Amino acid sequence: MKVCILGVARSGTTAIYSLLQEIMLENLTSVDFVYEPFLWNTESFNSRFEEIGFNFKYNSSISIEGIYNHQKLPMFIGNPDKYKSNKYLNRLFHSNDPNKNMLVKLIKANGRYSLIREICPDCKMIFTLRNPIDSVYSIISKFSYYGGEFHKDDYSRFKNEVINKFKINLDQQNITAKIDKELAYWYYMNKFTLESFKDTGSRPLIICHEEYLNNRKDFIIQICKYLDYDYNPDYLTFSKKMKGAVTKMFNISQSELNVLSSYWDKYIQLLKENRIEFNVDLDTILNKYNIRNKKCIKENNYYGLSPLIIYHKVNEIESNNYAQSLVIAEKSHLIEESTNRIKYINEKLFDKQEQIDNYMNIIKGNDYLVEKWDKIIIEKNKTIHHLDMMVNAKENIIEEKDKTIQNIELVVKEKEEIIGQRDKVITDKNKTIQNIELVVKEKEEIIGQRDKVITEKNKAIQNLELVVEGKEDNISELILKLKDTSLSLDNKKDMLKQTSEKLELSLKEKNQNERKINEIYASASWKIGHNIISLIVKLFFWVPFFKKKFN
Repeated sequence: MKVCILGVARSGTTAIYSLLQEIMLENLTSVDFVYEPFLWNTESFNSRFEEIGFNFKYNSSISIEGIYNHQKLPMFIGNPDKYKSNKYLNRLFHSNDPNKNMLVKLIKANGRYSLIREICPDCKMIFTLRNPIDSVYSIISKFSYYGGEFHKDDYSRFKNEVINKFKINLDQQNITAKIDKELAYWYYMNKFTLESFKDTGSRPLIICHEEYLNNRKDFIIQICKYLDYDYNPDYLTFSKKMKGAVTKMFNISQSELNVLSSYWDKYIQLLKENRIEFNVDLDTILNKYNIRNKKCIKENNYYGLSPLIIYHKVNEIESNNYAQSLVIAEKSHLIEESTNRIKYINEKLFDKQEQIDNYMNIIKGNDYLVEKWDKIIIEKNKTIHHLDMMVNAKENIIEEKDKTIQNIELVVKEKEEIIGQRDKVITDKNKTIQNIELVVKEKEEIIGQRDKVITEKNKAIQNLELVVEGKEDNISELILKLKDTSLSLDNKKDMLKQTSEKLELSLKEKNQNERKINEIYASASWKIGHNIISLIVKLFFWVPFFKKKFN
């Protein structure tokens, strides 16, 4: 089985590469590992990644042949027919053993996908993709997409090929700063690679790095299924260990962050156009960055390998009877690199060349010391490796703590929203209470007015009672007068009786008149008494009635 991992640098390719090493070693008896053959030689890195990390420090690990082929091949290859005879790539993918198992990581082969597919059609491809903000920020603090730290900077030929492939002139877009150049590489390289999948009709397994970090298990299951292997929970545990260079500080100025963020919409467009599922949002990406007042991204100048190192490497290739055309090309490249390098390297380097040669002779004459120091260095490298593992473990703990802090911050935000809603409810209640207080004041004013009315009514009743009392006194006087009148009538009656007696004696004939007079008297007395009683009854009846009415 042959597996190849593609993706621009700082897109999670090393994490997937280390994971696949673990998976393939568990399922296969032997596997050859090839790490970035356009830059590093295959012998130095044919082992687990965590075991060979120290080889990055040695110039002997660099592949001059790989660099030469990288600069010989176009960065964007649509039709592979012209380049499918490339001896270096054919030798890389096709050894003497046709059943040889191989895992290759090639971040400089993204634009050459169609060529890799043509040379090795049965190779299983995995492509990783990461957002431009994290990718470019991470790479710009370490090295460059254009490889200027190892060879002649690729930017000149990159912008020429962009004109040919996309009809875009980067010079006319005012792309001069390092950050703009790195963003241009990220965009056009990913865009062309994704289009190559459609053109070749062969879509690899695509892994969106942000989604992988949020849902490792599902992606590892997909990888195992893609390679026809069974899933093992140990793969998930292994995947959480940090691999490769890790970006630890996220300090950036607002202007720099704005430049990086300007490519976010292009990233989302690439994902949608190529039917790549994603749930990541811009705010989540930006949360980890610390905004500083001054610029944090440095404009590093890269001068490539020193002429002396390249010279020795070319001699090694010549001694191995490499093709004469390759030697000539390498020497031409050497001359060009040396010319550029001389402009920047301190003149003291050449002044001290003799001193360096003397040191080299001393070292050659003391092989024992060299071997001893090599052993010490190996032990130190092992110690450093163990320390790196400890640091990675601590960084995992820090990452978990950061996630916990983020979760706490989300809970705090939710509680703040709840408090805000509660404050709104309290404000509404306070307004309701104020309205009730206004209603109560209005009712109190109405009650005050009613009390005034009642007071006035009570005064009127008191006045009425005084009037009634005055009328009762008048009635009492009237009754006394009636009594006097009754007594006067009784006296007159007696006088009439006496007169009648006298008249009886003297006037018997007038008896009938007397009877009539008596009848008249009786009738008058009865009517007067009746009227008096009726008046008294009426007075006693109406007085209580008026009292009740005014009360």
